Amino acid sequence: MSLEPVRWMAPESLKENVFSTKSDIWSFGVVLWEIITFARIKPYSDVDSHVLRQQMMSGEHTILKKPKDCPSDVFRIMKWCWSTNPDDRPSFHLLSDILDDMREEYLEASETAFGTLTDINRLSVLYNEDELNTIASARRISTDL
Repeated sequence: MSLEPVRWMAPESLKENVFSTKSDIWSFGVVLWEIITFARIKPYSDVDSHVLRQQMMSGEHTILKKPKDCPSDVFRIMKWCWSTNPDDRPSFHLLSDILDDMREEYLEASETAFGTLTDINRLSVLYNEDELNTIASARRISTDL
């Protein structure tokens, strides 16, 4: 049994034992996929690790499927991270900028949809206490009702 994290490894890491920031970007794409799926399923769960390793090494692998309810722009980022050519993958700096912009757009859209998010009383109708605490923590606001 292989102890390598094959499901998270870039093809060049498996084929040539090459590890770089670009192979880390590949892995980040898989972790992003796990975040979107709430880690309810294992990446490539329908493929045995040994088979997946062989597919990755021979170039036959397929990218992970778009998770249900995954925003298209997030899935585009994942696919970009899984570019076969490492030089075609984004840098972490660029990913950080893109994800930060997406977060800002999401927050603006949320505020438009729900009004100002500092009004916890309004949100308490929509979310349970744990969810409210998560939202408040992300926005650094008080949850005292």
